[in-house]
Amino acid sequence: MSNCEIIKLNNLDIEPYQVTDVLRCLLHTITFNRALGAVNPRDIDSELFTDLTWVTCGDKEVDASVESNVATLQSWVDKNPGRQFQVRLGFFEKRQQQGWWFNKEQRLFWEQWIIPFSLQDSLQEPAVESEIYRTKRKQALQQQIKSCLVQIITVVNEKRDHIPPVVSGNALTFPFEVTIEESTSESSSIFAADLIKRMLSSTQPPSVLH
Repeated sequence: MSNCEIIKLNNLDIEPYQVTDVLRCLLHTITFNRALGAVNPRDIDSELFTDLTWVTCGDKEVDASVESNVATLQSWVDKNPGRQFQVRLGFFEKRQQQGWWFNKEQRLFWEQWIIPFSLQDSLQEPAVESEIYRTKRKQALQQQIKSCLVQIITVVNEKRDHIPPVVSGNALTFPFEVTIEESTSESSSIFAADLIKRMLSSTQPPSVLH
């Protein structure tokens, strides 16, 4: 992974109920901008934030894969309240590693996106002060999201030399995986393995995603 380009986005201060919308926005934006084949762009408006729209590939299998990963990530957050974490989206090539007595598929990552999150406690008090604070916090998060979107667009426009040759006309030319890591520990390997398995099983029939 020595030639892998690693991009770390700005940290996002987020409440549990906002995870799905924020991940949809960022993961779809990244996969759309790394879809080097033919796409059918589709605009999606945020359900939580005003004036926030992102674009999907318009490819059913790719979009379904992103949505499946988002649902799994939201489930993890719901079961692990108060934990700080980061989501990693990686694009890779598949290579066959041959030996004397084995033939093993190898994943060569050429780009990884790291999205760090700081989980905030959801406000429960119905007081006016709490509502005002909640609104300000939501507005601050929306600005953080827009900052991340600017980062993504800047990177995809400026950093291209590390992208492998395109050998497929499918919407998403290279397969990808999504994992989650707790910020205070090593990657949650059991969860990551399950997530990768779910992602791979949901990315058919495009052959490059199988």
